[in-house]
Amino acid sequence: MPLIIVTGYPSSGKTTRSIQLKAYFENELGKPTRLLSEEEIMNQCNTNKNAFSMDSKKQKEIRASLKCNVVRFLGPDIVILDASNNVKGFRYELYCACKCHKTSHCVVNCNISAEKAWELNENRENKYTREAFDMMISLFEPPIETNRWDSPLITIEVDDELPGPRIANALFGRDIPPPNMSTQNMPSCNSTYLSDLDKITRDIIRDILSLQANSTSSKNVLLPTWNLEIAILNDSVNARRLSTLKRQFMSFYKLNPVGSSPSDVAELFVKFINSSLNETNY
Repeated sequence: MPLIIVTGYPSSGKTTRSIQLKAYFENELGKPTRLLSEEEIMNQCNTNKNAFSMDSKKQKEIRASLKCNVVRFLGPDIVILDASNNVKGFRYELYCACKCHKTSHCVVNCNISAEKAWELNENRENKYTREAFDMMISLFEPPIETNRWDSPLITIEVDDELPGPRIANALFGRDIPPPNMSTQNMPSCNSTYLSDLDKITRDIIRDILSLQANSTSSKNVLLPTWNLEIAILNDSVNARRLSTLKRQFMSFYKLNPVGSSPSDVAELFVKFINSSLNETNY
């Protein structure tokens, strides 16, 4: 099923519009809809939006986690991505993922002036600092209709009613762009690529199951081999569940090799597990 990428300045109403969209597709059209939230990923990574705004490395990590989740859920549900989505290169990667999965997408831009967005931010309990707000404004690369990865583009002003039928038509009323060579799963130039990926993920699963066998009850446990923290250990985390997550992760990673070293792969896999298990507990 399709992907809706929500964009806009900080405090422009992205989360409000995302919630409205979910309600529209589920209640009006009866279509299963999944809302993916950047803020939830931040919470899982023990950061907040002010720290996120000032840390380019953290932004890259959270974008990787968001993309991982988007790819994982493209299929039976409509996926709404409530996130900064301020980098045009990231939106292009999501567009390519949709083409590869033979599904449509659209971009919904919450249009607002920087001055009005700051005014709304000041009236919020969980608000940006001036420095963080200005940084996010400076980083925002607005979607452009003529960019194929930003099209169809639906712009919503602050006081507009949600244009649900228009958004639905953008997703379901047009032909899906066919995959091409740039969006196909290309073989890795490294002959040990798949075996290394399989070994790293197997080792991490082994460590998790070993910790469980030792009857640990902590919700934040360190995996000694990689010095990474697994956020949740409970009865639902069994070998079968972890094997399923491993297959999903490998499918994603073969298509999107976002890390170049074993530690990069391990870190992304642990984040993938944490995100998946956290969602299961909602």
